[in-house]
Amino acid sequence: MRKIWVLAAFAGLLALSATAGANTVASSTMWFQGTLTDQGGVYSGTLAMVDESALGIGDGIAGFDIYAKNGAWATYDLAGSGSQNYTSGQVVQHDAYTTAGGWGAIYTPDCGDWYNYQLNLTAGTWAVEYNGNVGNDGILTGATCAPMSGAMNWATGYAAETGTGAYYPATGTAESPGYAASFAAGKGQSTVGAWDMDWSWGSDYVPLEYPGFAVGVTQVSTGEYLVSLTPVPEPISMLLFGGSVLGGLGAWRRRRGL
Repeated sequence: MRKIWVLAAFAGLLALSATAGANTVASSTMWFQGTLTDQGGVYSGTLAMVDESALGIGDGIAGFDIYAKNGAWATYDLAGSGSQNYTSGQVVQHDAYTTAGGWGAIYTPDCGDWYNYQLNLTAGTWAVEYNGNVGNDGILTGATCAPMSGAMNWATGYAAETGTGAYYPATGTAESPGYAASFAAGKGQSTVGAWDMDWSWGSDYVPLEYPGFAVGVTQVSTGEYLVSLTPVPEPISMLLFGGSVLGGLGAWRRRRGL
């Protein structure tokens, strides 16, 4: 099994210092597996999210949490009868909606979905897309929307969350596209660096603690890869962690030659 470690030392430090509560770096890491095209360390393709409990990886629990920004505003909009019914509240201990009403009791931690997502990679972009069939049978049949997306830097192994949420027109029309994010923007929050989901019944917005992810790639067989996205601060913040992190990055670059 060929392993390619990206920002491994840095991710390890974050895991040790994760905020207490249901939402941690480990529980918020997303895992995907499938076929990729490798063009000299630049990968492209679409992979299904995997059940961590079945594979014994990550935190060993199926599904993932959204690593929400403590104290920020999380908002969702349940559209009905042509009106938008906003419910919002500040994120508490990285759990979204805990002060927002009904969803706080239903969805703890933050994500109401199991592992019904897929990862779409190109040379310079990435997108986590909702695919209702992935969690049921592992078959990629086409996604309806992309709650997180942005620029992929394969040289540093960093996926920046710069998207504003997308609902794919071929799958129908979002009930209230972008309204939850707009409501949060009215409170001075950015619409990027967030989980920004537009559904057929409404939309929801959860600001992320970190605006991007460290990317880990493991080749499990010919053409088959396991990919992880681990929440981390922007790369410039790594300078604060000193030489141990930089040493880890150097080791990763050396291992790429294996």
